[in-house]
Amino acid sequence: MRTILRSTACAIVGMGFLIPTVPALGGDEPDARVKALEEQMAKLQKELADLKADRAQAHPSPPAPADVSKGVPIEVYFKNGLKFRSTDGEIDMALGGYVIENARFFTQSNPGSDTFYNKATVLNMKGRLSHRFSFEAEGLLSGAGGSTLNNSFVEYDHAGAFALRIGQFKEPFLWEETLWAPWRDFAEPSVADRLAPSRDVGIMAFGKLWETRVGYEIGYFNGQGRNANDGNDDKDLAGRLTFNPFMTDQGHPLQKLQILGQGTWGRQNGGALPAFSTPDTGTTFLTLPAATTVGEDRTRYGGGMLWAKGPLNMKGEFITMRADLVKGTLENADTRFDAWYLSAGYILTGEEAVIGGPVTPKRPMGKSGGIGAWEVAARFSGFRAEREPFYNLDKQFASSPQPTDTGTGSSTTVDAWIAGVHWTPISNAKVFLEYGENSFGADYIGPLGADVRKRERYALLSTQINF
Repeated sequence: MRTILRSTACAIVGMGFLIPTVPALGGDEPDARVKALEEQMAKLQKELADLKADRAQAHPSPPAPADVSKGVPIEVYFKNGLKFRSTDGEIDMALGGYVIENARFFTQSNPGSDTFYNKATVLNMKGRLSHRFSFEAEGLLSGAGGSTLNNSFVEYDHAGAFALRIGQFKEPFLWEETLWAPWRDFAEPSVADRLAPSRDVGIMAFGKLWETRVGYEIGYFNGQGRNANDGNDDKDLAGRLTFNPFMTDQGHPLQKLQILGQGTWGRQNGGALPAFSTPDTGTTFLTLPAATTVGEDRTRYGGGMLWAKGPLNMKGEFITMRADLVKGTLENADTRFDAWYLSAGYILTGEEAVIGGPVTPKRPMGKSGGIGAWEVAARFSGFRAEREPFYNLDKQFASSPQPTDTGTGSSTTVDAWIAGVHWTPISNAKVFLEYGENSFGADYIGPLGADVRKRERYALLSTQINF
């Protein structure tokens, strides 16, 4: 290679000396010879440059050694959040979050005011260290519940088949609730969400087996909710199994099918049972009087199915909760509550439906002038509480599902539907425009004289962006 470079260089130099000494032969012939030699010299110069480039590629110069005293070099880039990754791949961190701004308008039978409100402003930091250890810290900066800590945990992952997480995070129960908020199918969860636990403090083992066809999650929690210290030695067990039997069968119509089984169990020993309200309008439909507690066991169990094919997706889950309700010396053991939802969506612009993630528009808005992804969706849901404990024991135990002289009306049943158009202009943003109805089993809900009837109708506008 060196010999070739030297020979080529000598030839070019020689040509440079010959050009000005070409004898004049008359006419245009000298100019033609000079032009030909210039072209030949330019060709040789290009060949020399190509040879140098080939040699540099075949024998690259070694990179300068990193100055370890200054730490590990970090690459910074943006992809669904601000990412920080070390050049050796050992450290991978992200800073992100989401903002959800809503507007709600009542069209029938609710005294609540039409309003704009901040649903949630969340900041999230998570990362992975040395491939095995990771962490997450997430704070709710503002929203309906005020500022609070959402997630705070550390995790050890062993090749995907086994991982261990300890801290505060969502219990593995009800897929709709455990899904990251910006990836939900509707602006608000269904009424089934009111029977599900959410964040709690504890420890959980989880992983995926048999080529990710089976997923498992099993945890041991305080059972008191987020940011709460446990007041007794009893804890809650929670677990979920997920089956994806056709996960690796490319092109199979059931490739994205997921079947869920889930449950929780724990002793409460005097824990309070909160009032039940609708997630979309905030209407309280079932209340227990003061001093009513969960005396012994509280058990939840249920299952569900998730499926997507092309632009179509369908999802459904059901939950049963049994709790021992106590007021003074009166106990109503094993009181049953049931809830369910069934939803379907179809993407009009042809994108692939996704289970548990964002839709990626084929033509996102931006410089390309795309229209984003457009979807139509509908959901039906319901809630049932065992009527007898509330109806027959009204004066002694709880408010009745019918108006009484106690001044309170409650309903043991709710039937709800919602439908809307969802627009995803870019992968990180979504707009919901929905219309829905909640129907209650009671003649009215709330204190006597309140203008809340058996049925309420409303419209929701929600704008979300995550980063």
